[in-house]
Amino acid sequence: MKSAIKTIWRLLQLEKPADMKNVSQVILTIEICMDGISCTSNDGIHLTGTYIADYHGDVKREFSRVLVHEMAHVAVEQEWTSSLRINRRDCKLYG
Repeated sequence: MKSAIKTIWRLLQLEKPADMKNVSQVILTIEICMDGISCTSNDGIHLTGTYIADYHGDVKREFSRVLVHEMAHVAVEQEWTSSLRINRRDCKLYG
């Protein structure tokens, strides 16, 4: 999660901790039956297990990209995320 947050800071060019919500816990749930790839609800991330299972390519890399995208919705205030567009291909994790 730290790498995801660092990536979000870089992509959104955030400058201070106050630019992000103070979230103490994020719950990741792998769903069997869910439309789409992933979604965020409050401080929870829901990922479609069948998407990952059926993904052809580097699954670890794709999982990381989806995680960064959804963490942006968790970590950044709602007024930012309503128009937030971070492409998964841009979500390379930086440690």
